Amino acid sequence: MNEWERCKKRFPNRTSLTTEETNHISIFFLDHFAATDQGQRFLFALFSDSVIWSTGPSHPWRYLNDNGQVSEGLLTAEYLDQENIDNLNILRGTGQYQGKEVKYSLE
Repeated sequence: MNEWERCKKRFPNRTSLTTEETNHISIFFLDHFAATDQGQRFLFALFSDSVIWSTGPSHPWRYLNDNGQVSEGLLTAEYLDQENIDNLNILRGTGQYQGKEVKYSLE
């Protein structure tokens, strides 16, 4: 069983994310869920082959295995030609290119 499967098994009562929480999920996260543990709500996501967690919007993403913070550089590494995008939202993959609204696609 991999780390992501162990995480999901640890939190069998997973819940859907709120709209605000959904905006905290990167387009590059492969899977995600919310769960409550000891009265605190957490978000979990699969990023590449790592399990990460956050206590919600305005809080950083952290690696589950060592609690280290996920760097902005890693969150933006998959964006091609990002230097040409103005106002890049690193989680949603949106911004402006030559004054036009653009959105990155995983396809």
